[in-house]
Amino acid sequence: MIEDRIKQQVYSKIFNFVAGIPRTNKEVRERLQRYVSKIELDEGEKETLIAETLEMLNQDCTIDDARYAHDYVVNSQLSTKPRSLYKIKQFLYKKGIPEKIIESELQQVSGSFDGANAQKDLEKLSRRFQKLEGFVLRNKLTSHLIRKGYPSDVVYNVVDTYLGVK
Repeated sequence: MIEDRIKQQVYSKIFNFVAGIPRTNKEVRERLQRYVSKIELDEGEKETLIAETLEMLNQDCTIDDARYAHDYVVNSQLSTKPRSLYKIKQFLYKKGIPEKIIESELQQVSGSFDGANAQKDLEKLSRRFQKLEGFVLRNKLTSHLIRKGYPSDVVYNVVDTYLGVK
């Protein structure tokens, strides 16, 4: 049986971890495992303590993967640093957000999101390549945007529009 004092101590520590910055379920679980590994308990009791603490945090709405994903997507839209949908998806997946939640959040983003962000990225990039012309400029712009994770059809469309080909 796990003492209430230990439960409260672990909950207090993890609540302080979550209080400052929004965290995902995966991040909290990893931090909990690190905290609980230092406590002298059986492996079964450690897992029980982790599960109970996560359940309390979920009930308090302190951690919510769907809200985290939604907030990240909205902040990416408002950010001055343009990101492709692929990069957003990659980041959220790395944070441990389930694929189903990621897909539902990305479906809510307008279809022109990648195009608009690729355009912003292209404008920033064009300052760096002012002295280049023609095929070399087109090649550099295209390869840079593709490396950033934009779909190739969007990249070619944005670059061609910028260069006046279309």
